Amino acid sequence: MKHIILAILFFTMVSGLSACTTSQPIQNVEKQVITSTASDEEVRQAITDAATSLGWVIVADHGNEITAVIDVRTHQATVSIPYSSSNYSIIYKNSIDLNHSGGKIHRNYNRWVANLDQEIRRNLNIAKTHH
Repeated sequence: MKHIILAILFFTMVSGLSACTTSQPIQNVEKQVITSTASDEEVRQAITDAATSLGWVIVADHGNEITAVIDVRTHQATVSIPYSSSNYSIIYKNSIDLNHSGGKIHRNYNRWVANLDQEIRRNLNIAKTHH
């Protein structure tokens, strides 16, 4: 009976620890379709406006690809954002202090990318209404 109770306690403890994990698979945004009629320049502007409004810093911007970095406390993430007038992507490039390993990363990274994607889409919809 003692072994059964110990086994149950061990299983409960291991289950509880795995529920507390902060790592998730990296969620890239791949070829997000742009439904509005926008020029490359309008897409670039929507991306840079979205990024800077959310605290991302544009560190490179050339050849229809933007590199952006976000610093939050001791954490840093770098993404590549290739774009055209028809689609854009947000691709993981590098990170510091986000436990990147084996295609997984701290869940905050995915939240930051999802927020960036949402803000880019919002900016493109605003641009669409101004045509």
